[in-house]
Amino acid sequence: SLTRKSPGLSGQLLSFSNLAYLKDLSLRSNKITGMIPPNFLSGIEDADTSISINLSQNQLTGTVPSTLKVLNVLDIDLTGNRLQEIDQSLCSKKDWMKGAVGNFGCDAIM
Repeated sequence: SLTRKSPGLSGQLLSFSNLAYLKDLSLRSNKITGMIPPNFLSGIEDADTSISINLSQNQLTGTVPSTLKVLNVLDIDLTGNRLQEIDQSLCSKKDWMKGAVGNFGCDAIM
């Protein structure tokens, strides 16, 4: 678990690809900029592990990468950013966001 809230972190979002057992990451309300790296969380070993990611209230831009589709149970809060698009392959991940993506599609993610 890694938590850092309220403006302390700035700059590009790291990939966290070397953290095979990460289950909880909260970086809300910082000044993280740029795009979500294509290899974000790519080192997670068990795709069925429940993972909670909070990147809300930052300055992220671009597209939510399709590479996240390998994760089957993801709760990811991206509200309050400047993201323009979600890769459509993510909108069918029915177990994401505690099942909300199964009910509401992409609207549940952003």
